[in-house]
Amino acid sequence: MNPLAWALLPTVVAAALAPGAEAGRLPWLAQVERGEYRARDAGDGADLWRHEWTVEREVRGEETVLRVRQQGHGRRGRPAPTAWVGDMRVTLRSDGYRLSSRREIRDASGTLLETEERELDSTAGTGRIAVVEPSTGRTSLRRLRVARDAIDLEMLPVELRRLPALGARRIRFGLVTDDGRAVRMEAAIVGQEPVEASAGTFVCHRIDLRVTGVLGAMAGLFLPKFSMWHTVAPPHFWVKYRGPAGGVGSPEILRELTRFERIGE
Repeated sequence: MNPLAWALLPTVVAAALAPGAEAGRLPWLAQVERGEYRARDAGDGADLWRHEWTVEREVRGEETVLRVRQQGHGRRGRPAPTAWVGDMRVTLRSDGYRLSSRREIRDASGTLLETEERELDSTAGTGRIAVVEPSTGRTSLRRLRVARDAIDLEMLPVELRRLPALGARRIRFGLVTDDGRAVRMEAAIVGQEPVEASAGTFVCHRIDLRVTGVLGAMAGLFLPKFSMWHTVAPPHFWVKYRGPAGGVGSPEILRELTRFERIGE
């Protein structure tokens, strides 16, 4: 499991499907949002990788369509530096969402190392994740059931963007991990803190996250706690993440926002 894989993108399925929300409105999401973050080793502060994203929102009648583009480079999940690009399309409706995405990872010479294609449909309750390694011809295909409250890993930051509006400031949801597994999660606001990042200094909600159920008890033994910081002021975008870089035994990292821009409302 890669707790916040490819990127901490501001995509929006869970927020749009929250009780009482109006799919197609999403007032806190601008027409275009783009930014960049960097990841560092939490121990020695060494730079690991950088990642950029752009999200474009279009309202089509009762539907909202989100187009996400992302790219990055550095040492992430592999011993040698790599570069990656990805595209995602999310269609939101009042009765659910459909997501399709494609990601490519290449080495320093530009050789394609891996492609991943992902399709999730919360209305039908189905999902499909296919990974291909061109050098070996190895292909893996995983099919899964997608619960009504499930979100994809890339959507976690926006699931958390709606927390300040909830009376309990706590939410439970299903998370589809990078390897296609479904786990139950809980996120809760535990306080406010000033946070310094390359993008500036912000007063933030600190949000602690944990896996619940039987898996939660096991995760508590092997995984460090992970937290995210989102701005107290609307639109509550994320500023920092601290936690494991991957699954059990992976190093603890820091991810901090280096720039963020909103265009249109």
